[in-house]
Amino acid sequence: MKYRVLLAVAATLFFPILVSACGCVPSCDEYFGKAKQCVLERLNRSAAVFTGKVTSIEQQKDNPALFKAVFAVATSWKAISSETVDVYYYDLIGSGCPFSLKVGSTYSFFALSVESKLYAGECDSAAGYERYLPKGKRWRTRNK
Repeated sequence: MKYRVLLAVAATLFFPILVSACGCVPSCDEYFGKAKQCVLERLNRSAAVFTGKVTSIEQQKDNPALFKAVFAVATSWKAISSETVDVYYYDLIGSGCPFSLKVGSTYSFFALSVESKLYAGECDSAAGYERYLPKGKRWRTRNK
């Protein structure tokens, strides 16, 4: 057991690219010819699916790696019934797998719900898959 732990530590030090935890497996792009079916399955499994523009980001005081982004919703495919939505995400700075959002940028997510809060991360992006989703509710976006 002791040698297995040492081997794991050595592997991460000498071969960091090979043991990186980054990446999303599998993505719907890998379902050759079945991307639409994959996207619809993700729609069904997600708590909310939407596209929106980030209007503000706030670092959470009780957990410095946790951020709350407020989105102006442009399109909702599931569960978003207001013009804005709060989504939480982790930005693990220095982890080798940074994930961050930018105010003013637009994102599409398959969001998950944990304790009545929506969460999204690198592997929850719906960007590029919107064409496979059924018609969503569109919101008028205000220029702020």
